[in-house]
Amino acid sequence: MISFFESLFRARSRKITAIFLSLLFFIYNSARTSSQPNFDGVVIVEPWKDPGISTSTPSPSPSAKLASTSQSCPPTIADNDFSPLTIRCRIQSAQAQAQSSLKSQSSTPKEAVTEYIRRYQRNPPKGFEKWVQFALDHGSKIIDDFDQIDRDLLPYRTPEAQQVFRELSAKKVDSPRTRRVTVENGTMTASIWYMYDDEWRRLLEPFVDALPDGTFFMSTIDEPRVLTSGQSHPDTVRFHDRPGQSIEDLITESCAQIPRNLTGRLGVAKDVCQATHPGELHALISSPSSFSYTYSLAPLLSFGRMSAFRDILIPCPCYLAHAFPDIQDPVPFLEKKPGVYWRGSSTGGKATRFNWQFGHRERFVSFIQSLQNTAKTLDAGQFFGANIDALDRKQIKLFKDVFDVHMGAYIQCDDEACKDMERTLGPVDIEPEDTATHYRYLFDLDGNSMSTRFYRLLAQNAVVLKQTWFHEWHDDRLVPWAHYIPVTMTMEELPAVISFLINDPAGESLSAEIAEAGSSWSREVLREIDMSIYVYRLLLEMADLYGQEDSDLVEQFDSE
Repeated sequence: MISFFESLFRARSRKITAIFLSLLFFIYNSARTSSQPNFDGVVIVEPWKDPGISTSTPSPSPSAKLASTSQSCPPTIADNDFSPLTIRCRIQSAQAQAQSSLKSQSSTPKEAVTEYIRRYQRNPPKGFEKWVQFALDHGSKIIDDFDQIDRDLLPYRTPEAQQVFRELSAKKVDSPRTRRVTVENGTMTASIWYMYDDEWRRLLEPFVDALPDGTFFMSTIDEPRVLTSGQSHPDTVRFHDRPGQSIEDLITESCAQIPRNLTGRLGVAKDVCQATHPGELHALISSPSSFSYTYSLAPLLSFGRMSAFRDILIPCPCYLAHAFPDIQDPVPFLEKKPGVYWRGSSTGGKATRFNWQFGHRERFVSFIQSLQNTAKTLDAGQFFGANIDALDRKQIKLFKDVFDVHMGAYIQCDDEACKDMERTLGPVDIEPEDTATHYRYLFDLDGNSMSTRFYRLLAQNAVVLKQTWFHEWHDDRLVPWAHYIPVTMTMEELPAVISFLINDPAGESLSAEIAEAGSSWSREVLREIDMSIYVYRLLLEMADLYGQEDSDLVEQFDSE
């Protein structure tokens, strides 16, 4: 009878062998085709699967001159197609989208009211014109494009959701791991202290005196909270706990209930509902640290959520504690080391020796090490009679040397799991935070929730490679492939993307453009005041929503 450890060893051996063969095929195929992909039989996909792909060829950026003029972009691109041409087309299409997306923002309160009514087919909330003037006075680049708020509040525009809000408001004791925030006569009070309480008050301070009286409910933990069941919603608000256990069944059930038009627009990289076995890809799903959830339509404000959840997004005050650098990155992109850098701890979930290999951070480090080891094996093979003349030595050297990726700490794991991870993934390697400024490519991925270092990384003259299933308030403000490079949770495309960005002259030039666009644009739309403007608008909408009578509610969610 095969023991658990023998099974685990065999599974890991098969995984390493598969990665070896995949990389071998990738390097060999790159050399054979000389970056000339064949588009016979290109899979046609729905345009919504990747919002960065348009159906028309955008005007080329200066870097496009480096690419072959004989290769035009296909009308659609399959999710799994990452040839040099399609990567370039993704980037150029996204750049065109980013350039055109803000050309028609309102410039007066009157224009904003007209646009609001056109978009949402209802009148704006009380205080809206004052909010518009506040946003204009503080230099907001975005006035009209707050569709994220409308999507978030959509499921709460029902009598049933109104009843849940009344029940929460009538409770004398807060629901588990939540806190009540009350605004009255221009003053904010909270039922309990929160870790980022000072930063939260900083966000509200510029406008709190303009808010109508109201009550709101915030989650006090990292994880999202509000799921959907195939059964009818409970009569009373109940919360359930499942720490340290798989929640894949809950995610799958909830995904089946959420309308496709609310998740399809996200693309495969950002949508947990498109994953067949999400518990094998992310620690929050395989073994969350402190998972507390409800099936009731409780209007909880959360800092991040996956597409299976219905929490209402607000900017995380933690970004104020990890703010943009005071000065711009003084090192030009092309003067930095052409490498991929990451340091981080093993956060994400509650790791044991039986589940840590499903953690997204552990999987990332293990995957990178497999690429490095495979490249080193291929490189050494020439001394043992291996014929690698047909292989691209440039690719081998790239994957052997390009990554500087290590765990900085093993935490949120029991003793056995911590020791097992260190044996497998290597010893802790801690470096100063500013080490990242020396690299062109900076990897960023989820922890227990979304990564709080994202803004700091975007602000640098570097390309951020972003892997996440978490949605945040800023998602509509940043264009994937134009301001950062999205990475899927499986990372199957990562070798091809890295090879194009670093080894291809067009990729290097496009990388410099992405670094510049991400740095400059994030400093314009992710400022502290931009977060305040977003919260101000959201709280106006919620005060209006929960100030209505039941008869005035529009039951539009079930009809979408």
